[in-house]
Amino acid sequence: MRATGPTRERRVVWPAAVAVALLVAGAVAGVLWWALWTPPTGVALAGEFVLDSDGARSAFDATGTFVVIALALGLVAGLVVGWVTRRDELAVVGVATVAAVVAGLLMYAVGHLLGPPDPSSLADGAEDYTPLVGDLTLAGPAPWLALPGGLLVGLVVTLLGFARSADRPDAEHGGPGEHGDDATHADRGPRAGLGDPAAGTASLDWRGTRPERTP
Repeated sequence: MRATGPTRERRVVWPAAVAVALLVAGAVAGVLWWALWTPPTGVALAGEFVLDSDGARSAFDATGTFVVIALALGLVAGLVVGWVTRRDELAVVGVATVAAVVAGLLMYAVGHLLGPPDPSSLADGAEDYTPLVGDLTLAGPAPWLALPGGLLVGLVVTLLGFARSADRPDAEHGGPGEHGDDATHADRGPRAGLGDPAAGTASLDWRGTRPERTP
């Protein structure tokens, strides 16, 4: 049976919305990465950029900050996408993973463009011991895995949680009102049908016979 119009549109619009949201979040994360980063300081020496003692200690701040922000963004995005997604999980997971990789690249591009220029080009031709600051870059390829890795972790956790919830029975134990009527009748006992002898009333007892009326 072929999918109807609204269902087909949903299968296209929802993954596209996830991709756009991830790209926008990646750009915002790039701004945050740049805002939290402290540029390493150094000097020009023999046409090259050389970090000073303070700059050497902060040289890896950019990579560490990038990894923390990207992991947090990916994890939150994975939890949200997994929570909202109930159908077409494979399509959404595939689109979200690719979008997370692109969002990581966009995050780096935005942060790098907002940061200072490459100090190597500035050091070339500059006088020795001219103060310079380093640019916003990453050390090694491992940080690129932070955002898609966090996304996959969030998706797996959320989708596994949904799967376990679906496997559980609707009611593992009876509610308080499930046997309420039986418990009420049990509390009444065989005396429930007896009348009040002192009042001279008569009613059917528990055996179904009518007791004698008391004077």
